[in-house]
Amino acid sequence: GKRQVIASGGDYRPGDRYLERHVKILNADWYFKLIPITPWYAQAANLLLLGGGLLIWAFFCIALISNRKLRAMHRSVRLMAMTDPLTGILNRRGLFARIEDLIAAKEPFSLYYLDLNYFKQINDAHGHGAGDAVLKEFCARVRRHLTIDHVFGRMSGDEFVLVRRTGPGARPHGERFREALRLEFDAPVKVGELELQISFSSGMAAFPDDGDSADGLISLADQRMYVYKNEKYRQERKRRSADWEVACPESGAERPARPH
Repeated sequence: GKRQVIASGGDYRPGDRYLERHVKILNADWYFKLIPITPWYAQAANLLLLGGGLLIWAFFCIALISNRKLRAMHRSVRLMAMTDPLTGILNRRGLFARIEDLIAAKEPFSLYYLDLNYFKQINDAHGHGAGDAVLKEFCARVRRHLTIDHVFGRMSGDEFVLVRRTGPGARPHGERFREALRLEFDAPVKVGELELQISFSSGMAAFPDDGDSADGLISLADQRMYVYKNEKYRQERKRRSADWEVACPESGAERPARPH
């Protein structure tokens, strides 16, 4: 007259709630019970596994975020190392890196060495603050007209290099670009109460016709720039001397000083 457990799919506890169905087979009474097992989230082992998994995921997320931050810091430091802090354009290191990339890719380009005219006089007469303002304004005006085909950087002081791709995929905007720059520098640069007229001299070298190294191309463009600059200054001295003699033929006064 006692019940006996014949088979069980789990640990049976008398206090558990259950569903029961009675079936009479031959001379025996059979009772089938459905007893709910403990849910997975209520089992200690599963909770430990879940907690461990969450910890591992948290460490993974922290490592991923840290790696992204490190890469962003690396990009920022690399950008700082390649950028001129005063003007915001490429510095000498960044400029050489970009030129060498174009040479390695065998991408034809024209390289212009730019040098501001009479910049020393601006520094001497108005101070280095005015000179810095002129440099920043010069770069800002040039950058307004740069495209994806251009590379622009500062070598040192008032010397700059402008590179323009001339390969088959480049845009044929060379004349338009030069005319835009000419118009830009018709207007004076305002520094406080001062209005300073700025201009620049340039020399050009082409890759691959004039050389196959960044140093060689820059050196050649620099030499050609100075030939143009010296001729420009010579013509200006000649014109100023002629104007002085016409204005003061008998004054005997000292002629205007030679510009530097």
